[in-house]
Amino acid sequence: MKMRKAAGLLLTFALVFAAAFGGMSAETQAASRIRLNRNTLTMTKGERFRLRVRNLPEGARVTWKSSNRRRATVSQNGVVRARKAGTVTIRSQVRFERDGERRTRTFTCRVRINKKSARTNSLVVYFSMPETDENTSNVDAATGASITTSGGRTMGNVQYAASVIRERTHSDIFRIRPQVAYPTRHTPLVNQASREQDQDARPAIRNRLRNLSQYDTIYVCYPIWWSDMPQIMYTFFDSYDFSGKTIIPLVVHGGSGFSGTVGRIRNLEPGATVSDDGLSIYRDNIGRSQSRIINWLNQ
Repeated sequence: MKMRKAAGLLLTFALVFAAAFGGMSAETQAASRIRLNRNTLTMTKGERFRLRVRNLPEGARVTWKSSNRRRATVSQNGVVRARKAGTVTIRSQVRFERDGERRTRTFTCRVRINKKSARTNSLVVYFSMPETDENTSNVDAATGASITTSGGRTMGNVQYAASVIRERTHSDIFRIRPQVAYPTRHTPLVNQASREQDQDARPAIRNRLRNLSQYDTIYVCYPIWWSDMPQIMYTFFDSYDFSGKTIIPLVVHGGSGFSGTVGRIRNLEPGATVSDDGLSIYRDNIGRSQSRIINWLNQ
């Protein structure tokens, strides 16, 4: 009797589900997936950030509007420019045809704009090398090549961790960019990382860090490749004198943690205070690491 009753309930649920979704056309299903890449956003005065509408139906038209143009403007490409501290809402309106009818969907992003300090005493430095394939192995060289998605935005694992630190601490941020681009596929990248390590290479860095003297605290974020920092990190430390500053490391790894790199940084920068209280994050956990990073920063 109980089994017959349970079967009846399952049949009823199936009929309700089919009635609700079974008749949904491909166009309707596609329209239901439209979304904005960010619902909330924290910016600093003077910054720019591009909002994007994901999964647009073919032929859709998107318009943008700011609730307060004195605080933030938005271009018709979705680029938000923070102009004044405060809170503002960016509205995106999507017009498209669905099942032969003209439809409109509206999305909003609430933006909080912070004042830009005349002087900030902390800096986030990071090196991240996302791959374009999903072929991974158990060696740590794959770590920096991993990617994660947050708020609809795809980033390298280390880039994501650095962005959390930057947003939480309101630090300036500096990305280490190689003069010659690394391969973006797994096997060539792993092989190049191994060769550079064997040769104790110093890959050239394309951009230069300016006004280092204004910073007291430097968060340095990097992956672990073959149980060490990427060789380009050695180039970075060889290029600057961090005497009198505090260096706080964060690594993304495939199982080996810091792998002795804190001591190596200490040897490279003997005049700096290199913290033993850095943070190491296993690469598969990076997508859910935000609260852990924030708790670490609050310690």
